[in-house]
Amino acid sequence: MRPFHTVSLKNFLNEFEEEDVSKRLKQFICTRDLDREEFLHNKAIAFEKKSMARTYLAIMDGTIAGYYTLSIRCLRVPDDQTISKSLSKKMNIDPNNNVAQSYLLGQLGRADYSYKGMGADLLGDAMDIIKQANEMVGCRVVRVDCLDELIPYYEQHGFRFLCVTDPTDDKPPINQMIQII
Repeated sequence: MRPFHTVSLKNFLNEFEEEDVSKRLKQFICTRDLDREEFLHNKAIAFEKKSMARTYLAIMDGTIAGYYTLSIRCLRVPDDQTISKSLSKKMNIDPNNNVAQSYLLGQLGRADYSYKGMGADLLGDAMDIIKQANEMVGCRVVRVDCLDELIPYYEQHGFRFLCVTDPTDDKPPINQMIQII
């Protein structure tokens, strides 16, 4: 049994005034990864309202101790990427454009005051929701975009390295990892 309960940001916004929800989100502190903190503080509500992603909050002792976001995104497999025919078939890659549909675990963050192992618990919680979505609407590819230092962590949790994205003017290259469910 996980020592937290999960609440969707969507439900929070339906129950409480947006200003109150925003104040509560700003109490989340993650000094080891300021991008996670910044997303929850400044972007999560907008993503939620535009239906770009769903944010799930892990509440422990009345405080947001962690969160994750889920969405659906196209995954373009680079032409030069060598993957087995078996994996290509499992991913349902469109041979005309090398695109597969995927669930994207876009954010995963735990607060400074959370317990060791909470990241794995959040990942497990997210995968449970994705598996429910898979039962209802299909799609079997789960994608995580991560920095180099997180590759071993996600490999321990069943993900495999797929490719590195090309850098853009505003984004550095990032590792794309997948899991088939």
